[in-house]
Amino acid sequence: MDPIWLIPTAICVPVFIWKAVDLIRYVNRKDHLFRMGIYICSAFILYWVLYWLGLGISRRLASAAWISDHVISIHSIIIGSLLSGYTFLVYMARREVKRVGTPTLEKLRKLIERVNATAKQANARSNQVAEEVQTKYGKVERDLQKKYEELENRVKRKYEEVKSDAQEKYEETNKRIDALDGVVDDHEETMKKYVEKMEKIGNQIEEQANAVSDLKGEVESLRGKKSEEEGLKWQDELARRVRTFGYEAEVNPKEGADLVVKEPASGFELAVVSAKAYNLRSRRGLTGEIEPEVQRAEKDGLPLVVAVKNKLNDQEIYHFCEPEYLDEFTCSAPGRLTGEKITQEQKVETQKGREAFRNLLVDRTP
Repeated sequence: MDPIWLIPTAICVPVFIWKAVDLIRYVNRKDHLFRMGIYICSAFILYWVLYWLGLGISRRLASAAWISDHVISIHSIIIGSLLSGYTFLVYMARREVKRVGTPTLEKLRKLIERVNATAKQANARSNQVAEEVQTKYGKVERDLQKKYEELENRVKRKYEEVKSDAQEKYEETNKRIDALDGVVDDHEETMKKYVEKMEKIGNQIEEQANAVSDLKGEVESLRGKKSEEEGLKWQDELARRVRTFGYEAEVNPKEGADLVVKEPASGFELAVVSAKAYNLRSRRGLTGEIEPEVQRAEKDGLPLVVAVKNKLNDQEIYHFCEPEYLDEFTCSAPGRLTGEKITQEQKVETQKGREAFRNLLVDRTP
């Protein structure tokens, strides 16, 4: 490298460092920082471009041997051109700095003085307000103390007046009580007699209530016995009807079913029958009352027959269920079974139910 080129290098590097340090003042100016970076980087790049161009040109010219005596002057021209261009770029950057403007110490000093003056005014105003508040508070406190004393005196006077009136009324009441002592004694004797009479009447009512309760229990017992007897009659009637069909009927077996129908010759069980008889004036659910028969039918895998009779009109209805459907079986006495008079249509339905019962036994006979 030609030593003369150390001159622009020695100039460019300090200037670059100086401009970089100068930028630290304006770090709060993002736009200015960006522009200054562009200017300095452009100057540095221009320096190196001119350096390599000038070096190449000077070597070519020197090899041609016609500028050998003028190398220093050519280098001086190139260096001068480089410094002029860089100076122009720095000028543009400085002009940009002046256009943007910077906060000066004078502006800061004035701003601080303005803030201090405002703070002093605010402090003086706060002291003034505090004095005014203290003055008003003292006045209000004195007024309240005066009103409190007036109210206290008024209450004391009123208390003395009320106390005097109450004492007078108390004495008058005591005199009246003393005069009524004899009347009160007579009244107490009369009340004791009334209490004794009321106790006697209460005892009599309790005895009558117990008697009525016992009578009600007896009536319920008789009613239950009568209902049980009527239910047994219906079971016996169904058993006779089964025997008429040519089968054997076991009434109330140990397993809890009302009837179990068997084939006479072999003893083969054909069906489980639940016989229920009621005074039906409205629809009634029967699922909970046929649980023993359902369990017996599930246990032995037999069909279930529910024979329901309305004792008011002797109408009958039959429900049938195969063993595989017993888990979902529900039963009730429908509305058409209720009432006290039986119609011709109901008689026909009753006869159809009896025939269906007989056909079930025939189909099950082996």
